[in-house]
Amino acid sequence: MTARRVVELLGAHAPVPACDGLLTAAQVAERFGVSRDWVYEHADGLGALRLGGGARPRLRFDPERVADALAPREGSEGSGARHAAPRLAGRRQAPPRTDDGCPLLPVMGDS
Repeated sequence: MTARRVVELLGAHAPVPACDGLLTAAQVAERFGVSRDWVYEHADGLGALRLGGGARPRLRFDPERVADALAPREGSEGSGARHAAPRLAGRRQAPPRTDDGCPLLPVMGDS
C-alpha cells in the first residue's frame, strides 16, 4: 500500500513498471533475478515472441510461460522430457512484489 501511494504522489516523475501483458527482456531479467544478456541467450527456451521481421526483431515474453520454463520439473532427468528448464547460475533474489505482482520501489540500503 505504501509503495502504491508513493507512486501516486510522484505521478509522472517516476516510471511505473508494467505489471500485466508481455514483458521486455529487461523486465524478465528484473522479475526473475537474471541478467538481460542471460534472457537473450535463453530466449527460445523462455518462449520469446518475436515482434516484426528482420535480423533483430523485438522480443517479448509471457510471464507465465517464463515462470513455467524456469520451474523445476519432476522426473525431467533421464525421462526424455521434451523441454528442460534452463539452468540458473548465480541466481540473485528477485525484488519484493505486491499481491498483484508489481515490483516494489527499492529502499536505499537494501540489497
